[in-house]
Formats: sequence, C-alpha cells, structure tokens
Amino acid sequence: MNLPVVLTRTAEQQLWSATDWYAARDPELAERWFRGIHEAIKSLAENPERFGLAHENDDLPVGLREMLYGVGRRKSHRVLFIIRDDRIVVHQVRHVSQRDFLG
Repeated sequence: MNLPVVLTRTAEQQLWSATDWYAARDPELAERWFRGIHEAIKSLAENPERFGLAHENDDLPVGLREMLYGVGRRKSHRVLFIIRDDRIVVHQVRHVSQRDFLG
C-alpha cells in the first residue's frame, strides 16, 4: 500500500501552532521537531496499518488510528488519521496532554 497522505486544515494549523510554541522556546528544537514530524507523517503512506486504533475510535464510526511522535524518547504528540480507499487523511496533531479528539 502506498497511498497519498493529506492533512486537514485543522491538522496543518495544529502543526504550525506546535512549531511556533517550540520556536519560542528553542528554535533548533522547533526545526528538528517540524522536520521529524513531517517525515513521520509522510511515512504513513508506506504502511499505515502498523499503527493501532486510537482509544477514541470506540466512539466513532470510522477506523481512527494514532501515531505517537516526539523528539527523543518522549512522545509528545498524537497524529490521528484515517485510512481511506484512496488516501490517508490526517485529521489532528494533538499534544498528548490535550483532551481526547471526539470528532
């Protein structure tokens, strides 16, 4: 499977918001984080099923999956996505401390 990966407007805004937050504290870390999460999101095209269902999936009528991402050992963000027939859609990029994604 090698499907295109697309981000919703919300997911793009969340990526930029997180990058801005990191940049205000450590510009070098912000750059590393931004490059790394983009590479991780692109990698979803290769084998998205390697990631399990998000716990919110029980409350949704779709197969919502999650990929955890962070710089170093600590995973700081959840990339929430759905596998469609013709593409992978990233709906949210949320910090792990944020409330659940409910749709």
